[in-house]
Amino acid sequence: ALYAPCRPRAIWMHRVACTAVRLVGPVVLPGKAVSWLPPFAAEVWSALAEGWRGHVGEWDAMALYDQLEPHRSGFKLLLLRRGQPLAFVKLRQGDASKLRDEYEALDRLRCHPPQSFLVPEGIEVGQTHDWHFLLMSPLPPLPHLPPTRAPLGAITRDIETAMADWPRPSNTPPHWRPMHGDLAPWNLRRLRDGRLVLFDWENVRWAPPTSDEVFYRTASGAIGRGSSGQVEAREAVAFWRETLRERPVETEQAKRLASAMRAILERA
Repeated sequence: ALYAPCRPRAIWMHRVACTAVRLVGPVVLPGKAVSWLPPFAAEVWSALAEGWRGHVGEWDAMALYDQLEPHRSGFKLLLLRRGQPLAFVKLRQGDASKLRDEYEALDRLRCHPPQSFLVPEGIEVGQTHDWHFLLMSPLPPLPHLPPTRAPLGAITRDIETAMADWPRPSNTPPHWRPMHGDLAPWNLRRLRDGRLVLFDWENVRWAPPTSDEVFYRTASGAIGRGSSGQVEAREAVAFWRETLRERPVETEQAKRLASAMRAILERA
């Protein structure tokens, strides 16, 4: 449930791996087991863990997702109790503005529940020493997929409604609208019962109309999930051209994705 494959080959490999683990156990996975220690003092970890227990109760295991991109410090944890997910934690050092933004976005979505998708519940955002965390409800512990046909119109309307009072910078053009900011197949997932869930709300901001839809179609085309469709909104296309030029990319996979998305936008 921590991995969100989007490309067809990766989806099938994910299914095979999940089936093999259910039948045989994690010994079938490639690589070797290694010990992991938090990258900070033991008393910091104890204080963080104690605070989380106060919100979600005891857990007996966790799954770790480490960030590969150097500009993304920290890591993510899935807290488990008897093999079932209890809470999802984003943990990072330094600037916590994006974690606070996500928590506030989830709070607005709780007050204005969307009709076209689900969102995690924001449980707590906080700090211990110089480490910041966002605690939220987890996804079901089953493989999930990107939707075959995302109802982008309904999704963007729900976002605009829920985020209508999102702080607007003073230099924002009056016709711009609030957007998710990273609406892509890796963040919009279809659960086994058919419902959609949209997560990773760190990049909520104001942008030209249809920016979320343009990004989703561009990302879908770049990862081979059909064509990018009609990417014709000129202002939104120009917005993403500039944004992707400025966005830091370090891993080879991220570079290939950014290059493919820029190529689609240049052709639009």
